[in-house]
Amino acid sequence: MLRPGSPLPERRIIAIDRRYNAFLSGGVPLADYPGETLQCRNELDRTNWMELRDLCRQAIEAEKAYYAQNNLPDPEAGWGAGLITEPGIRTTSNAYIRPTVAATLVILASITTWAFAGQANWWRMKDEARACTTREALEAVNLETGWP
Repeated sequence: MLRPGSPLPERRIIAIDRRYNAFLSGGVPLADYPGETLQCRNELDRTNWMELRDLCRQAIEAEKAYYAQNNLPDPEAGWGAGLITEPGIRTTSNAYIRPTVAATLVILASITTWAFAGQANWWRMKDEARACTTREALEAVNLETGWP
């Protein structure tokens, strides 16, 4: 049984927080670009991805407005078929990729899915650690399972 005021639960939560930060630092895997990841290590990275998402959405809305104003049929290739602007997206390995606007939105949606799954796992582990009443149970909280 853990004694009241034991530092062990807080130490385990610090370890869980470190593991979550390592998860974020590892980057988001890119399904269409094997071996490539996008950085999400800090608020600046995450803000940049949200801004790019907004720019892509604006580009598609502008494209739709142009087609509507000029009474043009919807493009056969679909909305957002043009490439994103130069230089494109820089991956964690420093490679540049230039997907279409629509494909970029899919990539950015995958970041959200990945981040939400990672955050849910982080919260789960912290809740599990807080509920532990013995040192053995606390040490059994596995920091490597549950990550997307």
